Amino acid sequence: MRTGLIRTWLGLFVILFGINVSAQTGKISGRVTGAETGEPLVGVNVILVGTNQGAATNADGYYSIINVEPGLYDLRASYIGYAQTTMEDIRVSIDLTTTVNFQMQSEALAGEEVIVEADRPVIRADISANVSNVSTEEIVNLPLTSVEDVVSLEAGVESGLSVRGSGQDEVNFIVDGMSMRDGRENTPYTTVSYTSIKEIKMQTGGFNAEYG
Repeated sequence: MRTGLIRTWLGLFVILFGINVSAQTGKISGRVTGAETGEPLVGVNVILVGTNQGAATNADGYYSIINVEPGLYDLRASYIGYAQTTMEDIRVSIDLTTTVNFQMQSEALAGEEVIVEADRPVIRADISANVSNVSTEEIVNLPLTSVEDVVSLEAGVESGLSVRGSGQDEVNFIVDGMSMRDGRENTPYTTVSYTSIKEIKMQTGGFNAEYG
C-alpha cells in the first residue's frame, strides 16, 4: 500500500545539515512581453526583491528562478525603455512551480514603477496528486501547538496521523528530505520545533515514483 506523505520544511535543519535542499524549495517561471505589442522581451532582469536570486529572459521572453525557499515574495522586472514592474505577494511552495507573467509598459522617459498584486491561481497545472500546503503565515494564525495538530486538519487525516484509515506505520514523515521514523516501532517521529516550520506539505494520494 502506498503510504500517506507528510513533509515539513525547517530552515534550521537546512542551515545545519544542508540535506536535500532542492527537494524542499520551489520555482518561479514565466514570460515577459511588451504590453503594447505582445512581443517577447529579451534580457529582462527578473529578481526576487530582498534576495540575490533572479534570472534574465531568453530569446523567447521566458525566465526561470530555481531553488526558491517557500514563502511570500515580491518579484520585480526591469528593462531599459520600459517601466519597472513589481508583482507583489507571490507564493512559492515546496516542489511546485509558480507562474508569473509580466506585461511591461514602454516609456520614453523614466516614469513611476508599476506595482501589481498577484492572485494565487485556482488550479495548479503542475499538481497531479492530492496535495495540500500550509504556509508559515497560516500556521501562525492557527490556535495549535504541534505539527500533528496541523496535519489533522487535512481531509482524510485523523488524530494520531492516521491517513484514510491507515496505521502510523504506513505514514511517511519527512523533514528537509530525511525520513523521520522511530526505529523500534516504525512510526513517524514528529517531535520538531513548531515555531521553526516554514511550510508543511501533506500528500494523501497520487504519489510519484520517488515515494514507491
